[in-house]
Amino acid sequence: MGRTSAAGAERGAMTDAVRSDRDLTLDLVRVLCLLIVVAAHVTFVALRPGPDGSPQNFLPMQELQFFAELAWFAQPMPLFFVVGGFASLTGWRSAQRRGEDGWMFFRARLIRLVRPAAGFLLIITTVVWIPVLLGVPRALGDAALHGIGLPLWFIGAYLLCQAAVPFLAEQHRRHPLRTLAVLFAGAVVTDAVRLIMDNPMAGLPNYLFVWPLIQQLGFLLADGWFDHGPANASRPFGLHRWQMIIGVVISFVLVAATGTLLPYGGDMLQNQIPPTLPLIMIALGHTLLLRLLHEPLTRLMERKGAQLAVFVVGSRAMTLYLWHVPFVVAIAALFFFVPGYPQPPGTGWWWTRPVVFLLVLGLVFLVSLGVARWERGPAPERLRQLDTPVARGRLVLAGLLAVTLPYATVITSLDTAVILLGTAAMVLACLLVTRIGPRAQK
Repeated sequence: MGRTSAAGAERGAMTDAVRSDRDLTLDLVRVLCLLIVVAAHVTFVALRPGPDGSPQNFLPMQELQFFAELAWFAQPMPLFFVVGGFASLTGWRSAQRRGEDGWMFFRARLIRLVRPAAGFLLIITTVVWIPVLLGVPRALGDAALHGIGLPLWFIGAYLLCQAAVPFLAEQHRRHPLRTLAVLFAGAVVTDAVRLIMDNPMAGLPNYLFVWPLIQQLGFLLADGWFDHGPANASRPFGLHRWQMIIGVVISFVLVAATGTLLPYGGDMLQNQIPPTLPLIMIALGHTLLLRLLHEPLTRLMERKGAQLAVFVVGSRAMTLYLWHVPFVVAIAALFFFVPGYPQPPGTGWWWTRPVVFLLVLGLVFLVSLGVARWERGPAPERLRQLDTPVARGRLVLAGLLAVTLPYATVITSLDTAVILLGTAAMVLACLLVTRIGPRAQK
């Protein structure tokens, strides 16, 4: 009965999503960005024999001669934040129409991030620490966790952007261009300080400027600023297709130019942690390209098969993002010990990547049958019951605890000690925002 009810609820949710007036092309883009991230990690994570024959971490993708150039154009996370900005602005406006405030909005977003993250971390911490307690060297656990910790920065960056949505949405309504200018100026100053100090960690303040600015591009997208056609009252600039094409070209010319300059270097993936100015140019180029491709993408999303595929993946977005890396790492470790298995960076190893990609997706789907329910948000009526000064204080504390581990992995690498403390912080954050007040009535 439980499985049948869950399946029925999922089918109902899909029907509601398809029947709504939401732009399904953005759901498609979000899913594609996520799948690109998975594919990238499948090609990034590998083991090869070290000088003494022991496993050694290896990044085959970065050994390719064209890797830097590929990273200039095929960087998916900026577009993911643009699409997230579109969804956040429309979600915030819907919340306002329901009479909700910024506290309620952020609480719902926080719960939908910390519940799957807390469950994931509890399981991974248990899996890693049991062998350590049984006598396995902690160095092996540290090595396994290094790759698993790489994607966690996203949780901290996205939570920060979500917390800022009510304020930045108001600034966008009043002074859209001034808001962009202030955020851009902050990013420029931060990058300048980073260059002067010659220290990547000096770029940490850009978490306050770069990703929120890219989110603002999503706000502009939601309000039609990138639509082609004449200017109107809500959109001060009229864009034609040829102008958008020129904008795409200029954006990526600037990205390519900065890719040869300090402090950026050629690897745009490294410029995510901490974020830097070129990501803004990538986001702008991809946003314009998205508008140029809107009509064919819309026709694609009119197909039931495309809608089903996007819904299946999209409804498990956080599960896929969190769980794919452990499977990639585990598969790399398993095949390292298989006699005759192609070793990186040989051609045979590259031919195995599509198979590993599909295998990872299949394994995550199986896991999602048990854990994807953690992604469901709370009922709105429960959030209203929790709108008290005490609940707000606990929400602030929960937000700070939730970003502890993501930002710790930015400053240091994830190891057995860091994940133990970070998991405790994430679980406490989850309890602070989900274990208050009566449960919503079904």
